[in-house]
Amino acid sequence: MVRTRMFAVVLAGFCAACSSNSALAGAGGWQSSKADLYRARFVPDPEPPATGQNALDITLEASDGKPVEGATIAIEPWMPAHGHGSSAVPVVQGVGGGSYHATELVYTMPGQWELRVDVSAGAGDDQFAVPLDVQ
Repeated sequence: MVRTRMFAVVLAGFCAACSSNSALAGAGGWQSSKADLYRARFVPDPEPPATGQNALDITLEASDGKPVEGATIAIEPWMPAHGHGSSAVPVVQGVGGGSYHATELVYTMPGQWELRVDVSAGAGDDQFAVPLDVQ
């Protein structure tokens, strides 16, 4: 019994430490777009995101699970609590197989940020709202 409780405490501590941005995505690390045209996995670099220059890897799929290539993706970092964004304009490049790499993600201060991600591809235009806890 004591071993079970100890394991539960250790496991809870481990999960809390490794899930700083668990709100980034739903089950399995995937998040659905607002109109459910796409689903994506967003992986920040560094993890957790930090004040200053950051990057982001995106895996984009159609709602049927097929990789989406050739999408136009625009990202706006936004800090909802302060009502402002960032002066830098993120650059997104396709790397093949439905994968994209974004650079120039600049967070000017720590706190709760949101990436407003616009996707335009074969299934149509849609958006993601990706919450981030910037350190």
